[in-house]
Amino acid sequence: MNDRQLFLSFCEHLGGLLKAELPLRDALVVLSESAGCGKKQAALSRSIFDFMKKGYSFSSAVSVNGVIHVDERICSLIAAAERAGNLCEMLSFVTSSESESRAFTSKILGACVYPLFVVVFSACACLFLLQHSSLLGFKRIPDGAYSGFLISLIFITLFSGLFFWAVRRKTSENPQLLFFNSLSFFLSSGFDLKRALSLVSIAAGLKNASLCSVLLKKLSLGIPFSKALQEEGACSAEAMALVCLAEKSGRLREACETVASLIREEDREGRQNFLRYGEPLLLAAVGIYVLILAQNVVLPFITNFDYLL
Repeated sequence: MNDRQLFLSFCEHLGGLLKAELPLRDALVVLSESAGCGKKQAALSRSIFDFMKKGYSFSSAVSVNGVIHVDERICSLIAAAERAGNLCEMLSFVTSSESESRAFTSKILGACVYPLFVVVFSACACLFLLQHSSLLGFKRIPDGAYSGFLISLIFITLFSGLFFWAVRRKTSENPQLLFFNSLSFFLSSGFDLKRALSLVSIAAGLKNASLCSVLLKKLSLGIPFSKALQEEGACSAEAMALVCLAEKSGRLREACETVASLIREEDREGRQNFLRYGEPLLLAAVGIYVLILAQNVVLPFITNFDYLL
């Protein structure tokens, strides 16, 4: 279990204890003494509890816990929720929002196992053939074999870099989704729009922090929220229309939830399409890689008898 998975499991267990109305420090003690949560999670709970005893806030203790690395974005979300007094709800929010990304990453890793095996096995087999050709009964190495081997490695390296860059983009948090999710969360907690935006600026990353700062300035000048969003180009025309109507009807929270759902569905569809077309494309690239090796390294050895001893 990596640090991210461990922390999400910690959030899930801690959120359950807080929902049972157990005080935060008592909940941390329970987790630190629980054998069912694992040694590392118990150590994390103990570390956070020790830092809180020294006067740290919960979010600060999470950030500097010393047991695992916790993403700064998640620490910001927790810090904002702690200020808002909605820590339990935020822990549930973090767990649910991260679960889909984790499932997508697991599917991608599963799809990469077989291609990775083929790439490594083919490279090792060809390298062995080139380095020990005399032991296998060949008197010399065919012309162009080494260059073909290098071309295949360059090709698969470039393709892998592009593929995993695309994976990283698909697994990274959508700033618009984070903005509307966070805003709906704080509005549902009873905060007015300006206070909710100030909390979103803490919780939703640097890009959204600058957006919230601009929106707050425009709201203080009397510019409606929907118009300020439109001027900043912060969302699509469809989302803009929803926010504009909701602002007039006083149902801004519901509109933010709807916009977040639309963005989430769009992201989900994009990930599904990536899985649908990405895996066949990866297999095709591996096939081309093997073909380059076969044509430039293996076949010259076995089809030209001049190279035999």
